[in-house]
Amino acid sequence: FQVSADKYGQNLLSRTHFELLYAYQLKFNQKKALRFGLSGEYSNESLNWSNLKFYDQISMTDGFTGGIPTSEIPPADLSISNFNLHAGVLFFTSDYYIGLSVRNLLNEKSYYSSDSKIHKTMFSAQAGFLTRFGEEDAFSFAPYFLYSYQYGFHKLVSNFVLQYKLINTGIGFRSDFNGLESLIFELGFNINNIKMLYSYDLGLNKLGLYSGGSHELGIRILIGGEDNSLSPNSQKEITYCPDFLKN
Repeated sequence: FQVSADKYGQNLLSRTHFELLYAYQLKFNQKKALRFGLSGEYSNESLNWSNLKFYDQISMTDGFTGGIPTSEIPPADLSISNFNLHAGVLFFTSDYYIGLSVRNLLNEKSYYSSDSKIHKTMFSAQAGFLTRFGEEDAFSFAPYFLYSYQYGFHKLVSNFVLQYKLINTGIGFRSDFNGLESLIFELGFNINNIKMLYSYDLGLNKLGLYSGGSHELGIRILIGGEDNSLSPNSQKEITYCPDFLKN
């Protein structure tokens, strides 16, 4: 269950949403599994119309004084509520994974469109794999790819991570199929059950070049140690019956 609240533009627009998520894993054997996910979301957007400022309220001599009324017509509803559905499926093994997902299955009302309705359904496909090499498998290489389509726009995000023992580095990119939007650089450390990762996103479009890029720092603590849903810690001491004995 997830709850979030956002406020924009000095509290001109506020949004709250409640989401209930459920996932089920169908395990075929110790090496392959299929996972399904479904979520339902209720959201509410509220617009503070009285605090908005419009072009026709600006005096040519005094600027915006707040004393000039606007001819803009407020929307019929200053509070909009929506219900939405999201779903996904993922097939994975200990070496690779491939998944499909869809968000915003239902049309939503919004303030951002003149007809107050935007069909924002987003389709995504993701895939990746992991391979180990070197003496005692000290090196690992893990690329991943994420493609998404929404409202007529395409996007591809990819990253290539190389890890050597406790250190991992990565380089990736984000593209809208008209050119590269950004390059992504990563550096991380794994110390026992603590994983730390620094990421820098260098924008290559005009906005990104002026913004100076973005920085992210993530810390992940595995309280129970490294776990794997194909072979969870709770079952690592179990000896399974060999397949030839099951006949």
